[in-house]
Amino acid sequence: MTKLEASEQKECWRLAVEEAGGKLPSNKSVKNIVDRIRERTKIPIPYKSGEVCTIITKDNPELKGKGGHWCIVDNVYEFSCSVLTWDGEFTMKPENLRSLDMLEDDTAAMQELCTRLRRLNSVKKIDDIERSILQAMGKRTRPLTPVHSSSFSFN
Repeated sequence: MTKLEASEQKECWRLAVEEAGGKLPSNKSVKNIVDRIRERTKIPIPYKSGEVCTIITKDNPELKGKGGHWCIVDNVYEFSCSVLTWDGEFTMKPENLRSLDMLEDDTAAMQELCTRLRRLNSVKKIDDIERSILQAMGKRTRPLTPVHSSSFSFN
């Protein structure tokens, strides 16, 4: 509820108690009402397609284990973004992302790295060591240098 204005917080709590039949509402119920209120206030999405961001897991159990990992914004919707990581695609609210504010060349390098890691991850027979390397690369928040890039080829 802290993301809402004071008047919206009061409205949210009133609606949540009403939906709970006058009893203490559940966290999930309150969160759903907060989401509905936020959707109607149309908070603009500050990210653009292709941007490199860090994942912030707060208040989103679906992102468990992804905190601190980087991602590429794939599509920007009215209230959320879809992002690509080395091991999947996720839909996120803006508060679950933080831009890494990279230069154009670094952004392009990270986009290419994401493509390569996703391709490697799609291989059927991947062992534990290879998976560990992919996971470590998923937390790397800067592009590979030319030396790294040539010695870490996925082609």
